[in-house]
Parts: sequence; structure tokens; C-alpha cells
Amino acid sequence: RFMESVQFMNGEEEIACTNIGIGKGPSECLGINLSGGTIVLEPTDAVEGISATKRKSIIEEILNPQEPPYKTRGYGKLVRRGSLRVVSHPGTRQGGDSTGEEPPSEEKEFMACRFQVGVCHQQGYRPTMEDEEISLHDLAVSNKRQCSWFAVYDGHGGLECVNFLRKYLHLNFVAQLYQRGGFDDSQDVYGEVLECLKQAHHSTDEAFIRTATEKEWPSATGCVSVTVLIMGRAIICANTGDARAVLSRNGRAINLSSDQRPSREDEFKRIREAGGFVFFGRVLGRLAVSRAFGDLEYKTGLPADQTPLVISEPEIHAEFIQDGDEFIVIACDGLFDVLSSQRTGPIIPLLAPRDGSPEAGGLAFLQELVSDAIMEKNSRDNVTCLIVMLKRFIQGRT
Repeated sequence: RFMESVQFMNGEEEIACTNIGIGKGPSECLGINLSGGTIVLEPTDAVEGISATKRKSIIEEILNPQEPPYKTRGYGKLVRRGSLRVVSHPGTRQGGDSTGEEPPSEEKEFMACRFQVGVCHQQGYRPTMEDEEISLHDLAVSNKRQCSWFAVYDGHGGLECVNFLRKYLHLNFVAQLYQRGGFDDSQDVYGEVLECLKQAHHSTDEAFIRTATEKEWPSATGCVSVTVLIMGRAIICANTGDARAVLSRNGRAINLSSDQRPSREDEFKRIREAGGFVFFGRVLGRLAVSRAFGDLEYKTGLPADQTPLVISEPEIHAEFIQDGDEFIVIACDGLFDVLSSQRTGPIIPLLAPRDGSPEAGGLAFLQELVSDAIMEKNSRDNVTCLIVMLKRFIQGRT
């Protein structure tokens, strides 16, 4: 269903994902691959040399990512991260010598990303790493405004749910928009986007429950998420669970999300009304979050008149980018369980450019946060932290 909508993004002309490069506009870019490379959509008549089978395999690889982020899979090698990325990949054979052999060539492409983005994660003391993150600089859902998707997914009880979310949540959001005919001509753009976010969360959770039931995955596998959607100058944050997004505005931390835990008054009341109870701050004394994807044991096999104890419905908060906005930190509870949101604000001097590199400060900031959480504050959880720089340069403060 998603690919059918993608095939007609460019009017009536069928298009296909064929290579990594720079798109000419939002209608021609599917998004940022896990490597940071922009997936360009070109008319099929421009790629006659690529068979339908080859195109299909490329599309399947894009929509079914298996390897870690920031690594071009099969079609190139990432040279540098940052707002400008260089990707090299095998080119076409050109010409030949007297023996008739055609030497291979190499092509290099430069991709300009909308924001500088940095990621830092540590497994910590946990036996497995159950965190994931994703950065997509253009979802290609509008001809009028760029729409970027940044998210952190914090899994528990196994990797099944967190991998499922990273793979499908943004695709379901895009599919919801296309099913509604897009929002370029909408009289209520932000209302449409908010409703699509809610529906994407709901449909992704339903799809996971079906898949987990069919494949007999553990009923305790689940995942929380926090997503920051930057659309034009609007920042829209949707969170399910206790992962958090924090905006730094003039050095002051502004929470873009609210942790959803059983001890929160409204969540406590909802769980009680659904027939459950909260014991030691946990749903039924076991689960530490009141909203999550997966966690089938709290959602399936219930009486017809009973609502789920744990739901996937997101809470959504919106802000408009202002002149004093500096960066957004998106992180799992492994960070914020031991550090307050305001801890992200006073370290502005770390964000000042170093050694001529505008992104070095942001990465140093993340490394300092994660190191502080694990080494100094003794966080026992996985820690994943993503930073989105809203300003190219941030001057240190004294």
C-alpha cells in the first residue's frame, strides 16, 4: 500500500528508488537512508538500464533496513557525517582498452542534509542493547515544506518490537498522509499531521500485535518511542512511554514531551478504570511505563468490555522554532532517569565549534551527557541520545 502511493508521488508518472544522490525538491526525495544518503526518486524512463527485478530489490532494501545507521548498505561507503555528507560508490564502466576490458570507475556524490545531527549510545550494564534511533531529513510528503523525522526507540523484553518500530512507524505515518491525499492543499495542515501521527502509532501497534501473535514472539517484548517531526518551522513531538525530547531555547530546557508512567495521576486513574492496578509504580507491579507498543500481555486476551491497561496512543506537543532555539535532545529514559532535562541547557559552551568543525561541539556534548549518565550517575540502562542542531553555530557562554 505504501509503495503504491510512492509510485505516484510525482503526478501520474511512475517513479522508482534507484540510487543515492541529491533530490531536486521534496517531491523527489523519499528520505534519508540509514546512512544519511538521500534516496532519489527518478522517472523509470531515466533508468532503463536497471531491470525491474533490480529496482525491486533496491526498494526492498530501502524499506527493510537491517544494518546499523550511518552506513550505506551495498551501494556506497559513508565518508563523513554532518550537514554535508560524501558518499562514494561503484560507478558504471566507461570505455575500454585494446584488450576490450572496461575498467571500473567510482562516483562520488555530495548530499546536503537539513540539520546537523549527532548520535551517541552506550549499552551500559545491560546484557543487550535494546535502543534504536533514526534520522530522516525529508519524508517527501510535501512540495511546500520539508518534513524531517527524528526518533529514539527504547525496547524492552527483546529486540522484536524496537526493530519493528524503527522499520515501520515512519512509513505508516507517510502512508496515512498519502491516504488522505497529502496536506499541501489542506485547510488544517497541523490538524492533519497530528491525526496521521496518532493513526500511525495505532496502526503500527496493531500490525506488531498481529505479527507477534503469528510468529509467537514473547508477550513481554515492547517498546516506547519519542518522535520529533520538524515541518517548516513547526516542531511536533509525539511520545509513547518515557523516552523524552528536550528543546534548548536561549540556554533553557523546554520539555517537548511528558513521561507516561503508571504513577502519573491521569495514567494511574486510566489504569484503575481499565480494571488494573499500580503497585510500586508499575502496571500490575511489573511494567514501568503506562504507554508502549507491543507488551501483548497487557492488551490481548481481555474481556470484551475491558480496555487495554497499556496503550500506544501518543501525547503530542507542538512548538514553533524561534530565534533563540539552539538544539533538540532526544533520548531514552536511561539518560533522563539520572539527569534532569535542565542538565541539557547549561552545557552550551560544549556546543561551540572546535577545530573548524561545526558538528564537533554537538558530538562532544552528547558524549559528555552519556558518559555522565553511566559513569558518574551510575545509570544501569542502555543510553541513547540524539541531538538535532537548529543553529549552524552556537557561541559558548560565560
